[in-house]
This record gives sequence, structure tokens and C-alpha cells, in this order.
Amino acid sequence: MSTETVQTLTAIWEELLDTEVGPDDDFFELGGFSLLAVDVVGAARRSGLAMRAEDLFEHRTVAGLAAALTAPAAPPPAPALTTADVWRTAASPWDRDAVTCLLPLAPEGRGEPFFCVHVGTGNVRFAEPVVDAWRAGRPFYGFEAPGYRGDVRPLHSLTEMADRYLLELRELQPHGPYFLGGLCQGGLVAYEMARRLRASGEEVRALVLVNPPSQLSLVDPGWGLDELLAYRLASLSSQFGLPQPLDPAETLARIAPLHWYDDAVTPEDFPRLQVLWAAGMFAQEHFEILPYDGPVTAFGRAHARADLEVHWPRAAPRLDMTWYDATATYPIMRDPEVARRITALLA
Repeated sequence: MSTETVQTLTAIWEELLDTEVGPDDDFFELGGFSLLAVDVVGAARRSGLAMRAEDLFEHRTVAGLAAALTAPAAPPPAPALTTADVWRTAASPWDRDAVTCLLPLAPEGRGEPFFCVHVGTGNVRFAEPVVDAWRAGRPFYGFEAPGYRGDVRPLHSLTEMADRYLLELRELQPHGPYFLGGLCQGGLVAYEMARRLRASGEEVRALVLVNPPSQLSLVDPGWGLDELLAYRLASLSSQFGLPQPLDPAETLARIAPLHWYDDAVTPEDFPRLQVLWAAGMFAQEHFEILPYDGPVTAFGRAHARADLEVHWPRAAPRLDMTWYDATATYPIMRDPEVARRITALLA
């Protein structure tokens, strides 16, 4: 183990964690978390250390991490499915025979439909518990990400997602007025869809964003899909106390309370869905919020307010954001006041 490496890592941890760090202190017990691990990797690389995204999850102390970084390099374990596997074997998301993205969650009703875009895992059935509380008697359709169901490559651009979903939306409803919504990352896609519809002369009467992301980076924008996939698997292992390589069935059971995936997802689907997550995170990191002059109703997390107010008010001057003391999308969705306000917009 290199003394210099220990000193470098100690200095990085102390700066990011704002506390004294001993060689055997656990990064996560000191207050570290998955997103802060990204900053550790970046700082380590700038200091000349060849650190991978998953190293900190596997070696949680300065001493252990320094020993791993200075030991002879061993090949990392191969994931069950690589991004290259998906791109080589899966169908194009633009193939007209590919699985449709538009799902009729409640197709009966009066008036123009409400269209809702999936969360970052690609799942839109996440919204099923609130469909009847939100829709004010309108039909309710959801967009599911390409690759969530079926052997289809995921899209790794949010603007391409907007284009792909608009094809199906306009087949069902050629002209406005339109009612759009998005959940978490899907809020960015719904925003871009609304911006494009409005630019083409169509009316977007309502745009609803639940827990929209900020434009601040969550991961290193320089990471590619393979590195994002490795980070995803390592962070799941750390967050839920699961050994690597992850057992798909056990992992799905542990994350079930978060509603990231619907009940139809099987352990065989799990590796493909982590590639989809990596593609979605890549897309989010490289998306720019462009100006939109239509009305936007949003419900955000109070503890993310400072980050969200950096870009959103400037891009969307007619933004009406309400803040909630919640840590995730699902609790905000289920809030009765959110349902009341969305129903009023759609009525």
C-alpha cells in the first residue's frame, strides 16, 4: 500500500465529507452516499489514481481502497449483460415493429387524453395508483421507455425520447390541446415534448412535472454506458447490502417497495433494465433545458430547491413550483393536494 495514495485519498475524503478521516473509517458510515462517491472518483482521477466507479463501494475505507488501487490490476467481474450485448442483439427503438411505448392505463373517458412519461427506470405503471385520482374523467395514457419490455435497445438521448413518443402521441391525437405530465426524469422528456409541440403551433394546455430533476450533474458527464452500468450495480449493492454479483431475484425483492419496476418484471429482465437505467442516466446528463414559454405546474422536493432554482425558473418563466418535504417521486405523487391540483388543471 502506498503512503502517498493513503494521504491523497484521506485528503479527498476529508474535503468532501468535511470531517477528519482515519485509515479504517467507513466512507458510508461517515456520511458518504452514492452520488458523493462520484465526486471521490473524479477527485481521485484528477490526482492520478486509476479509480473505477465501483471501487469505493467494494473498498469502503481509505486503507482498503488504497490497497486495492495500488495492487496489481485484476480484471473486473463481467456483468451478466453488457451494453455492447444489447446494442449488438436488440432491435432498434425506431423499428415500427418494436414494442409500443404508449400504454392505455385508463383509455376510457371524455375529452383529450392526459399523457404521462415514465420514471428513470423506464416504468410508467409506477403511475397506476394515481390514475383515477388525477385524470378528471379524461383518458390516461403512459409512455414506457423503449427496452423496458421486449428486446429493444434503449434510447440514450432525451430529445430522441421526445421525438419517439411524439410519433405515437400524434397517431392517437393529431392535434391539441394537449395535456402532458412526467415523473422524475420523465418530466424532462415531457417538457421537451411540450416545447416541440408548442413550437409547431400546437396548444399545450397543461404540463405537469412531478419531482423534476435539476440540471446539475449527478454522475460524471464523461462516463460512458459501461461505467454507468458498473456504478449502478455497485450502488445497488451498497444501498441494499447485497453481495456482488447481484442476484436478480433477491435484488428485485429488496427494491420492490420503491416501485421502480412493475410486478410483470422478472429476474431475467433485471440485467437488461440496468442497461436501460445507464442509458437513461447518460441521456439526462447530456440534456439541456431550453426555453419554454408555456405554463408549467411542478411539484418538487424541498431539499432540492436550491439546485432546481438554478435553471428551471430561467428556462420556464411561467413555472409554478410547489415544494414537498419528500425524498422521492412516489410520496409526492400520492399526496392528496397534488391530485387536487392536477384534477383542477385537467377538468
